[in-house]
Amino acid sequence: MDLDDAPLFDIRHSLAEQVKSVEKTYESLMPWVLRKHGDHDQSTHGRKKPGSREPATTQRPPKQETKQERVRTKNFEEAVRALQAGKIVEFDDASEVHTLIEKLYEFAKEAEAKGEKAPNIDLCNVSVPGTNLFCAGNLGIERSAMPQLSGKPRPGSAADGLPKDDKGEVNIGEAFTSRLAELGVDVQDRTIPAATLRASQKELVGANVAWMMKNGDKIGLDTGRIFVSKDGYVIDGHHRWAALVGLDTQDGSLGNVNINVQQIDMPISQVLQFANAFADEVGVMPKAAKRRVPLGVQAYMRW
Repeated sequence: MDLDDAPLFDIRHSLAEQVKSVEKTYESLMPWVLRKHGDHDQSTHGRKKPGSREPATTQRPPKQETKQERVRTKNFEEAVRALQAGKIVEFDDASEVHTLIEKLYEFAKEAEAKGEKAPNIDLCNVSVPGTNLFCAGNLGIERSAMPQLSGKPRPGSAADGLPKDDKGEVNIGEAFTSRLAELGVDVQDRTIPAATLRASQKELVGANVAWMMKNGDKIGLDTGRIFVSKDGYVIDGHHRWAALVGLDTQDGSLGNVNINVQQIDMPISQVLQFANAFADEVGVMPKAAKRRVPLGVQAYMRW
């Protein structure tokens, strides 16, 4: 059965029958098939259902979002001040973004020399009209809510038994692709222009991106792979992707720098739920993005 085309109710019913025979710790359905609203009728939300004794619910008015102030400038010091103030900075040309990132690297080095933190710059607030730099069309997801397929494991978890790097972190990417293969989800290794991808999260730490862009040879920036969805969203590896896009902006035209990806044959709305459930089940928890200082559901998974 193709899960993308099948009725969600049938998928739920079918999986529910299977889960009855699964051990108690695996009794929740796979979250990537449990979409946020599903097929249930939402027309009764906010009022009492016919024949129900339950009190009617009260609908809350939608939150009024405050629009961020936009600044257009060619002065990079002014751009940095605006970004630190949480404003959106627009540039006329992509090459100006490359210069900005190099400036951020210099500022971060100066801060490090003084024993201070790097400037808190979110590159999601940098844009060039007519492009998706850097976070145009992002899903607005907080960094802390994004799946982590590498990181520090919970003590005693399945991930805790995996090989650790010098930071005490593990990588569950291979286990993740194995789980997808068991479920019949196709994962393909591809090489595509970095600028064609879109961010899922709404935060990119400028100092981290700048450091990776300037130290690409040391960290194998252009050789590693990141996970992306079939509809072109980054799942894990946002800062690596942004650093490659930063390199691509140098000549003012986008599409010349490639990135290696593992593309999962699932839309981003499904794969994020599944990846988060997998990481939690295995024992690698989400973490909020941090500035580089110094610079330098429960799925019924068989482990």
